[in-house]
Amino acid sequence: VLPHPWLLKERFFEDVDEFLKKLTSYGLSGIETTGPVPNIFTNRLNIIKEKAKQYNLIETGGSDFHSEKYLTENILGNYNISYNVIKKLQEKIN
Repeated sequence: VLPHPWLLKERFFEDVDEFLKKLTSYGLSGIETTGPVPNIFTNRLNIIKEKAKQYNLIETGGSDFHSEKYLTENILGNYNISYNVIKKLQEKIN
């Protein structure tokens, strides 16, 4: 699973299709789309959500809680994924 894709370096995000094609050829199954995303990355997150569908990637996420100092709106337990995401990931592993 690719975590924090909105934080990709510009050179990777400029050609995100090629980057994701390469990663999926190596076995990438999912991409983080749920969690505390700073407002400056909202556009990137929208693009990532479209790409998740395009490349049939499982959309994952969570609070990724490091501390309130890291991101003040990141409150432990605020971001959840459905159990179906876990089941999909398990199916990919098996």
